Amino acid sequence: MKKFFTLLSLLVVMGMSANVMAQDTGTTPSVGSVHKYSVTDNTDNSYLWSVTTDIAGNISVEALVSLSGETTSEVSITWDNPTVGVPYYVHVVETGVNCSNHKAIKVVPQNAFELLFVNTATDGTDQAIDADYAVCPPAVIVSTYDGSTTGVLADAIDFTYDYGTTFLYYHITASGLNTTNTDWTVTVSPTIAAAINATVTAEWGSYDGSDWTQSKDEGSINSAEFAYTVSGTDNIYLRLAVAHSITYEGTANADITLSVTGVDENTNPVTAVNNKVGTSDSELQTISARPATTTISTTGL
Repeated sequence: MKKFFTLLSLLVVMGMSANVMAQDTGTTPSVGSVHKYSVTDNTDNSYLWSVTTDIAGNISVEALVSLSGETTSEVSITWDNPTVGVPYYVHVVETGVNCSNHKAIKVVPQNAFELLFVNTATDGTDQAIDADYAVCPPAVIVSTYDGSTTGVLADAIDFTYDYGTTFLYYHITASGLNTTNTDWTVTVSPTIAAAINATVTAEWGSYDGSDWTQSKDEGSINSAEFAYTVSGTDNIYLRLAVAHSITYEGTANADITLSVTGVDENTNPVTAVNNKVGTSDSELQTISARPATTTISTTGL
């Protein structure tokens, strides 16, 4: 429940920001938005609405929009998948007993594609925008003894330690998608602290705080950007698996910063990330330091 309300509050803020920045109106509708258009209702008259690419009203765009109530004085139009920046014309023909009249309004759809990118806690709770997140590395396992039974201290402390794999989670949500094809592509640029000394792999999928379901394995990553095309949903999780080497004790904090950007299915670029006007934003996660535990020493009583 906590996760639900955290995400809900983030999406509400995101939606409010989208309205401010994108100015979604009937004459400049966002892709995927719904707007009403009307004329005065004269009870005895009939009405017929249409959307066209030409001023005269002859070239219909039925495949790009959905109309509801097109034979009444008020029509509801869903701008399913129009081309951004291209003018369209909403027409209404009102017919009386003997004569008719024709009115039109020019509409220019706009790109309102945005991304919400946040860190996700290991329990699946989405964090606030720009809230850094720290996670402890896994428990250390003493895996093998590599010394010999000489009684010498150097032999007695000669072990190999398994420092395990640390998992980092992120949640990315898109808005402003068209309603006919919800594919969108997110591109990630990582900055991985050299101190981590690990093989870092990336996976896309879904996460509920306990179970991870993989959609795609990106394999090993470094500082090079990587991208994933999301299909059929407006959100995706990213998981980094940081497989620590046997020499990584991890006694200092180590940071990983990810920056994201994206395009929608029509290659319209993102207009804002995390409610900030621009094409990218970043989040930071830290693998916290273990205590700097010394080797065991021994003395007689």
